[in-house]
Amino acid sequence: MPNVRYYIFLLGMLFLAPACREKTASDFEIWGLDVSRHQQNVNWEKVIESEKPYFVLIKATEGTLIVDPTYEQHRKRTRKRQVSRGEPIIFRTPHLRQGAGAEFY
Repeated sequence: MPNVRYYIFLLGMLFLAPACREKTASDFEIWGLDVSRHQQNVNWEKVIESEKPYFVLIKATEGTLIVDPTYEQHRKRTRKRQVSRGEPIIFRTPHLRQGAGAEFY
């Protein structure tokens, strides 16, 4: 008699294997990119043509003192290519006064 555990294992692998593969943009209905100073030289033409993002989030600030040095460059280049974009303002400390982020809008 064949080993039942072996067949259960094979069936499990058959159903789990597709879920373990790396996801790509085509696996999601709506998806976007998140860029900051860590992605300095983005070829926006190539990215938009090949990846077709619905939106791009461009890091604008971190706290009240740090303005992302590539923010303006990313903003201008995505605007030129008519990509929907957002500019999140990142705050990580609980010690900021209320409304501190509003100064950046």
